[in-house]
Amino acid sequence: MIYVNGGSICWVHATDWCNNISWNVAPMMNNQLTMTIFSIYLPNSDVDISEETCQFKLNSHR
Repeated sequence: MIYVNGGSICWVHATDWCNNISWNVAPMMNNQLTMTIFSIYLPNSDVDISEETCQFKLNSHR
């Protein structure tokens, strides 16, 4: 089993039969969504997102 941090990109290679359940095996937690927003979306975005908008998005996925 491989564990990676939120927002990480990884490639998995199997040499034999593989059951592809590597993603979405558990519901997304608030801290996972927060890490994804702040590590990927915000640094690469041209759109200014206010703190209220982030809080709304985080609270809507609980």
